[in-house]
Amino acid sequence: MAAVRYRPVGVLMAWFAVLPGAWGGEQQAPAPSVQVESLCSVFAALPQLAGRVVTIRAEWHAGDEQFFLASGLCSDRFEFLGRSWPRAIQLRFPGSPETPSTLPAVPERDSLARFDDVVKAARRKGGAASGCVTVVGFLSAASGGAGRAPLAAAPPRGFGHLGGFVAQVTLLAVREVDVGNGKRRGPAPGCGGDGPEGGSEKVRR
Repeated sequence: MAAVRYRPVGVLMAWFAVLPGAWGGEQQAPAPSVQVESLCSVFAALPQLAGRVVTIRAEWHAGDEQFFLASGLCSDRFEFLGRSWPRAIQLRFPGSPETPSTLPAVPERDSLARFDDVVKAARRKGGAASGCVTVVGFLSAASGGAGRAPLAAAPPRGFGHLGGFVAQVTLLAVREVDVGNGKRRGPAPGCGGDGPEGGSEKVRR
């Protein structure tokens, strides 16, 4: 799977703080999205969901150059735009490279900062980390959004390193986060059957 560099949200939040009107004077909830989707169902309707705010419950994975959603239930390749892609969705915090310049809702900075803290704490225990999460965010697909319209004479390019992800979620809010115990991926309660195997530790909002 193509690597994606993970950028600490603290740096991004500090950058947003100096932009007038970037966050607004008050904490605002993200725009309503469709019902909570599994990652498998998102891929089943990717063209229809692209360009919308979605809520997804799936596995999160983070490493030195990785930050994405995946699922143990639909890990086969995804054929789209004449190219074979991994069934994974890149995660980005607002203001990161390749994210839209404007979003349909104000990001919940507190929940994003808490998620960043959880990820960093989990990675300190063993380098790479994973778990389950419910995210609310703006979904972009390789066929469009965030400047990703492919050239007719070239293969479609996705998101992240070498354009390896067919889709990306720009985070607006993060709900429950479960931190896995480091065992291999597999079905587990609490993540739509997609969570890290062997149990997890729930982190409250």
